[in-house]
Amino acid sequence: MKIRQPLLPTKSRLRAPHRLLPHSLTALAMVLLASSPGLGQQPVPTGKSIDGFTFQLADGWELEKIATSELVKWPIAATWDPSGNLVIAESAGVKQSVQEQLQSLPHRLVRLIDEDRDGSYDKRQVVAEQLAFPEGVLCLGNDILVSAPPQIWRLIDSDGDGVCERREVWHDGKTLTGCANDLHGPFVGPEGWIYWCKAAFAEQSFPIAGPFPAKSTASHLYRRQVDAPKSDRLMTGGMDNLVDIAFDDLGDKFFVSTFLHHPGNGLRDGIGHAVYGAVFGKDHAVLRGHPRTGPLMKPLVELGPAAPAGLLAVTDDWSNELPPYAKARTATGTTPRNTSLATSPQTTLIAAQFNLQRISMHRLTREGASYQSKDSDLLVCDQLDFHPVDVLQDVDGSLIVVDTGGWYDLCCPSSGTEERVAAGGIYRLRHVRTPRDYHSRWTQVQQRVQDGRWRELLRDPQRRVRELGTEHWLNAGFDATVHSSDHAELQWLHDLMNDSNEPMAHRASAFWALAKWIERFQKTEQAPGFVVRALAEESDPLCESALHLASTYRWPDVAPRLRELARSLGNPMVRRLAAEALGRIGDADSLPSLLEAWSVADSAPSDSTVDRMLEHAILFAMLEIAQGDEQKTKGVAVLRSIWIDPTSSPSLKFAALHVLRERGLDEGLTNDSAFSERLIASVDSPHQRLAQTAQEVLASNRDLMAVFIERLNSMSDSQLEASSPTIHRVFSKAYTQPMVLAWVQQRVLQADRLAPWRIDLFENLLEQYRNQSLPAEWADGLAQWVQTGSQTASRLLTLLQTVKVPAGSRSLIDALHARLSEKDLPGSALAIGAMPEGAANIPDSIQQAIVTDAIQLENADKKLLWNAISKLELSDTSWKLLARSLPSLPPTAFSKGLEKLATSRLAQSPEVGKELLRAIETIPTTKTLARETLEKWFAGHPAPTRETLRDSLDRLFAPPQEVQSSIDAAMTSLPKGDAHRGQDIYRSSKAACSACHRIGYVGGNIGPELTRIGRSRTQRDFIESILFPSHRIAQGFASTNILTTDEEVISGLVAYEDDQRVELIVSADKRVSIDKSTIEKRSTSTVSLMPAGIDKLLSPQELADLLAFLEQAR
Repeated sequence: MKIRQPLLPTKSRLRAPHRLLPHSLTALAMVLLASSPGLGQQPVPTGKSIDGFTFQLADGWELEKIATSELVKWPIAATWDPSGNLVIAESAGVKQSVQEQLQSLPHRLVRLIDEDRDGSYDKRQVVAEQLAFPEGVLCLGNDILVSAPPQIWRLIDSDGDGVCERREVWHDGKTLTGCANDLHGPFVGPEGWIYWCKAAFAEQSFPIAGPFPAKSTASHLYRRQVDAPKSDRLMTGGMDNLVDIAFDDLGDKFFVSTFLHHPGNGLRDGIGHAVYGAVFGKDHAVLRGHPRTGPLMKPLVELGPAAPAGLLAVTDDWSNELPPYAKARTATGTTPRNTSLATSPQTTLIAAQFNLQRISMHRLTREGASYQSKDSDLLVCDQLDFHPVDVLQDVDGSLIVVDTGGWYDLCCPSSGTEERVAAGGIYRLRHVRTPRDYHSRWTQVQQRVQDGRWRELLRDPQRRVRELGTEHWLNAGFDATVHSSDHAELQWLHDLMNDSNEPMAHRASAFWALAKWIERFQKTEQAPGFVVRALAEESDPLCESALHLASTYRWPDVAPRLRELARSLGNPMVRRLAAEALGRIGDADSLPSLLEAWSVADSAPSDSTVDRMLEHAILFAMLEIAQGDEQKTKGVAVLRSIWIDPTSSPSLKFAALHVLRERGLDEGLTNDSAFSERLIASVDSPHQRLAQTAQEVLASNRDLMAVFIERLNSMSDSQLEASSPTIHRVFSKAYTQPMVLAWVQQRVLQADRLAPWRIDLFENLLEQYRNQSLPAEWADGLAQWVQTGSQTASRLLTLLQTVKVPAGSRSLIDALHARLSEKDLPGSALAIGAMPEGAANIPDSIQQAIVTDAIQLENADKKLLWNAISKLELSDTSWKLLARSLPSLPPTAFSKGLEKLATSRLAQSPEVGKELLRAIETIPTTKTLARETLEKWFAGHPAPTRETLRDSLDRLFAPPQEVQSSIDAAMTSLPKGDAHRGQDIYRSSKAACSACHRIGYVGGNIGPELTRIGRSRTQRDFIESILFPSHRIAQGFASTNILTTDEEVISGLVAYEDDQRVELIVSADKRVSIDKSTIEKRSTSTVSLMPAGIDKLLSPQELADLLAFLEQAR
């Protein structure tokens, strides 16, 4: 089936796949990048004011607005149509959940038309209405693909009038999560395939090619041909919002995304190199089960809390000889020749940063099989409601910047003005040396289109214009059955591609034109001649393009050449791409070549010189072959032979074991004595990665672990001490296995001598049980250690503060009681903190002393004392002492104190419970607690008390009639703030901001980092977050509610999760570990972990000072 394609190159979501800046512009860009400040700093200022917005532009750049708000309002995404008009997904500006938008369908597509071709838009046409939230748009001839989660729709214009009358689902992801991150795109690749992003963490499953499971909750980049039944999964990540991708001249892929890291230390969002099979952060449960080749991939560019929404790749002419289009023709009408063949293109990425109100530039230079970046800003706006979401390139090389305005507040507290004053806009950003006569440029291009002079278009300096030539040629119509060598037009493209005197930009365009011809007209199971020719020249940059295409189509006939390239000593990019293609072809006969390639790649003298992307490609290729249905038996046999061969190098053994481990060890291997013997021997290998992998394999398999334990049992104490580092590493990964628990009890805890290696080993294991129950098997052995009164005992008691000691551990509890003394209050607090909750028979004098010091002290012992209080069964005297102190306690201590009082035995009395409720209703700090938390603490009280509680909470947490009017009132009543005083308030125990939030290197990592928060939030935003923290919860910081099988409800942020347990942060200094087998129900909370009511604890002046401090955090 022939699919109509656009005459002009198209752009989806936030960028067309190929664009080239005018060469005068790129030459100046190199100068600019060499001298301008780093990303996030102010560029060399060139001020420009437009509609009340002030822009700082990099030196030599200028900006103009090219569409009025009457033509477009709140644009979301943009693309070019076949006639060069701008098609835009436009928001209706509604305040509805995404599920409500799925029903109301309020959004639309519009077309902006520049009738006189002067570079500004004059006319608006509605293309399609009744759309759910649109997050990407791509023109296919007259038709349009638009992602509106959960589907990508194909909108069909049957009569060519520009209005799409029909629609059909092109792809159904079947999920729609609260932030609608489920789909972004679609995008068209250089070879004509359609790409899109899946983000959020809902489970999706649809047919994919390759050996790996289709079902996944992770984020991914996918692609498929327009009419193909299966998709390719290209990369994986734990990021929240994988937004946009871009392609360089040779076919390499790049992406932007939020939350590539757990936020902290200035890290969060970034730009990445989308290498096939790569796994990026952030690291959490959705990545479990996805094969890895090593540590998570690192971004090319760290953007911080930028919320990047668009990415554009432009490519410099690396000879710097090709002038701009206005001067690109000589007197004879030909293009100046470029004799450079072996040098690869220079790619620059342009990113739209939604949160930080800027367009940034990232100049890439090759580094091994990947890149490094030099970063600078092109444009920075001083208005927080300027939110760039899109960057395109026009035919004259200028950049089209799309600002969505202030309407968007879905999972994004940095946007959304209630007054809707920021309507967004379309801007043109150009260098001053770019010719201003847009009309002449457009007329020149359009005339060549109309005259059918596609060859001239294909040799234009602008990549977008060259793509225009490609699409014109593909849509002109010819006999596609003619063999390529006999077709004059195809032969001309072959000649252009192979002409070393042509600029590489022209040669690359000829290559991709032939690739699109293959995709559309002549799908083949063997590599076409132009690909074979390019693969023959390793030093030619087009060899990389040919490798991309060979990988895409899995052509088996070029595998012999790919093996040669993979094991060569040449260009790391070529070796990476050759390995990738071999893995996708999936022939086990390629494994020896890949192992040879690995030996070369792994010969780096140190970890710092390891080429991570190259090693990844080789390992992933072997894994893909070993996982494939047809080749896995042969593949596993090859890898096993490498593993058991005593002459194999440690490096090769590591590669073989890593692949076998990632694909999953079967019984044939775990019961293979030769395999297990080599594994046991490798846990002590000096080759660090081999030893670590062997240890992990050993710890994850019970049969293999039994062999290891048997070996340990045959060792003397001196041998065990010598092997203790290895035992540490293996046991720390297998600490829950019964055979490990038994060995530790017998050979460590029951030992006659407390040797240092035993102490270190046990402390290491005890650390693994943080926030979990201590194994009952260890209680008796621990009891004898705790009673010694030595420094070792104190170290163990400190670790036991974070472990749950079972209530039945009688001998250990008795030993802890024996350490209580009025003369040693810190020691007594340490012993009580190690006891199970509800510790009884604690002398009242010790209780009162601990409570008194906890209330009064401001030192390092405070945490220890409150932990001890949490374990006590309070006496009447201690309960009343703590109750009297409540009004004076800061928020964190107040929470701990009230929890203890409410859950104590004494408070179960109806009279005492109601008295406690009456008291806390008058304390402003109570409003810093969530209603659900208070209900949980009083859940065990008699019904009359719970009824009184409901009445109290209704009064305490009665919402204002209008949130925005409350914010307005607060803004008008606040005095002028002082940032220096605000810093003291920020760090004080009264506001307790720094307990959860980090600024610079100081503070916690529970809430969003605030180091540069003033760049993306207004005073109004700060007031809303303080007064109504649950009104809009920042993306990535929504709490999780867990209902356990014993009907306990626990709420908090997920700090860690694996197949066995999930760990929640429930407060600034408390974490709870939950065994997954005890989880009855799990859901996302609508209540922020940040407490409400902080404004009630601060005076108006203190609040104003705090706001001033946050505003200047830039």
